[in-house]
Amino acid sequence: ETRNVINMAWMFSNASNIIELNISNFNTSKVTSMAGMFSNCKKLTSLNLSNFDTRNVTSMAWMFENCKNIITLNLCNFNTSAVTDMRSMFSYNSKPQNVYVGPNWTTTNANTIGSDFSSIITGQC
Repeated sequence: ETRNVINMAWMFSNASNIIELNISNFNTSKVTSMAGMFSNCKKLTSLNLSNFDTRNVTSMAWMFENCKNIITLNLCNFNTSAVTDMRSMFSYNSKPQNVYVGPNWTTTNANTIGSDFSSIITGQC
């Protein structure tokens, strides 16, 4: 049960043996921090975030840091209008070559964005 969770920071961090993760059933409507949520999930190849409600999230720093085996990342439903920290969100990734974002993806309010960012986002949904 996740409907009252406000902090998911580092939740799956260093879960080095997870290959597939489907958490589309998580209720994330109250979450304000997803910092480092999947950091260092080095074997992760498949991640289903299709129902994530990110409208209240303010930090996505290090969220996908060092997730070396995710080739495609679908962030189509992410609303990043409240996010102020996107620091190193995709750092140390050799793969996410295809990251898709939807119409509610914005960096307008982000005070910090890593240099890893510009080469990652590849298309609209």
